[in-house]
Amino acid sequence: MDQEWGELYMNKIKKNNHLLPRMVIKRWEEHDGKIYDKGENISRPINKLDYSEKYYYSLGKEDDVLENRISKFEAYIGNLLKKINFSDTQIELTEKEMEILKLYVLLQSCRTHNTSPVILFDESDLYKNNNYLFGVPLVETQESAVKITAMICDEFDRIIQLSETAKYSYNYRFLAFGEINSHMLMGLHLVIAKNNFNGFLISETTAVIECTLDSDFLFSYTPVSPSISLLLVKSKYFFTPSEIEYTKVRFGRKYGNGNPDPHISEAIKDYKLCFNANITKEHKVIIKYINLTEYEMWFLNSIIYEDGTKILYSNQNELDKAKIKNNSRYIVLG
Repeated sequence: MDQEWGELYMNKIKKNNHLLPRMVIKRWEEHDGKIYDKGENISRPINKLDYSEKYYYSLGKEDDVLENRISKFEAYIGNLLKKINFSDTQIELTEKEMEILKLYVLLQSCRTHNTSPVILFDESDLYKNNNYLFGVPLVETQESAVKITAMICDEFDRIIQLSETAKYSYNYRFLAFGEINSHMLMGLHLVIAKNNFNGFLISETTAVIECTLDSDFLFSYTPVSPSISLLLVKSKYFFTPSEIEYTKVRFGRKYGNGNPDPHISEAIKDYKLCFNANITKEHKVIIKYINLTEYEMWFLNSIIYEDGTKILYSNQNELDKAKIKNNSRYIVLG
């Protein structure tokens, strides 16, 4: 009888698809995390079905093929996230691990249609999303989310089979053709942000995308624990401090006044989005963590809060601050 029940369990289709991974939710649980329900205006314990939806990745059909592929990806990433969470100021990764970690940020940004843009309203219609050629797309439908998620899983399956000595290209500003490099991550580098007071929030909004004038992609941001967030950043605009300054003026010149764009990287300033890694002789990558200011923490948390309905938090003070409306999301020119 036990064998029969075991076979039945193994063959059971997973109907509850987590849109925010359980491995990520558990990081908040480890730090007394709770969910603030905006509709009920209460904080409550985390439920195992929070941030899940029935058959999301099969578009309502009784099928868990894509859900199982995502689970395989998350199992690999879980070990990397543990290393990152338990490191103080930096992390050493193989080139293969770094590319898969970047791919995970892409997954978190595209796995649902709940990702939020920084700019919600812009009377000039210049700061719009999703019309750029390179960068993380702003997914707006469930069908698109499922399609892109399957493509990301394809890339994970390809990369995971490569040897640790496979070729990797650091030509971030342009097209990179190393074996490990994913075509979905062209021109993007990884930044890791850390705080020491478990201040990051997460919700159904699993990622935030910022763009700027002429729909230029800047970065995608996703928290993976109360203390760690990952970002995919467009290297062409942010690789070095001098490139950031050139980018601001370049966007101004495009529209005739020559003034630096006042809204570019409003969320994270002081050159923190620059490439911040060293490559060893053994082809290991040492990524140094950045620390966010109180303003930057509030800016990103406020977006997660405003666009979510169930806010996962560990730090009550950061939740309270996030409730303050972020007027920078509404651009009125002139």
